Amino acid sequence: MNKQQKPRSASSQALTSATVHPSFNPSRSRQGVDRVISPETLRRARDNNVNLNPNYKGEIDSYAIRNGSCTDQMNCSVHIEGFSPNTTQKEMLSLARFTKVTALNIHAPLLPRHPTAAADYTFFKRADAERFFWLGLQGQLSIPGCMLSFRWNINKVRPASREECTQSRTLLIEGPNNIISRDHIMKTLEENLVFDLVDGEEQDLGDGRTLVRLEFSQVSTLVEGRFSFHIFYHCPFKKTDNLTIDSWAV
Repeated sequence: MNKQQKPRSASSQALTSATVHPSFNPSRSRQGVDRVISPETLRRARDNNVNLNPNYKGEIDSYAIRNGSCTDQMNCSVHIEGFSPNTTQKEMLSLARFTKVTALNIHAPLLPRHPTAAADYTFFKRADAERFFWLGLQGQLSIPGCMLSFRWNINKVRPASREECTQSRTLLIEGPNNIISRDHIMKTLEENLVFDLVDGEEQDLGDGRTLVRLEFSQVSTLVEGRFSFHIFYHCPFKKTDNLTIDSWAV
């Protein structure tokens, strides 16, 4: 990775002094704790026609409830089958390099019914999803050795809000190289959260500064919120240190 000017976003924040944080427990998924749904959440889910499948292990939150009323015409998620089990997330995301993907969810092969891997691509905007879908049907999106088939995802997703469209799957962390490293940040995250990392690299910026770039499979508050919190909370900062946590639109 060559030296280049680091992109900024409106959410960029420089943390210039150590901060006292309350204790923080690892995520529910990391602890293996069963999901607890409040009566109010149950009511909202039913009002929005959300199917509360007992086998579903994810969160029943505002995002899931909002998508429960998504129509076919709004749907921003495309399902692709035909990937090799060895196809990487990075290769899958290369199909959509012309636009921003908000989430990539991969389904492993399940023999005998599903002999190949599949993936759900969720986009910020319906127009981007439509372009991706039609390019796929026309054979313009391909991966060597894979016979891909495209259809609209039955698990529909609404278009993102204006605020959500400013988010990213890539996190940039810059700080003193004596306390910032890809290995340290990854260890911190793995101890507290469950996530999929697409790619990551570390760059020496000179002057005792290091830049770590981490690309995740999904946009969520985990990337710019909880991930940022964990990185800052677990690093041994001094008041003279300067840490920058930023996002990069990809």
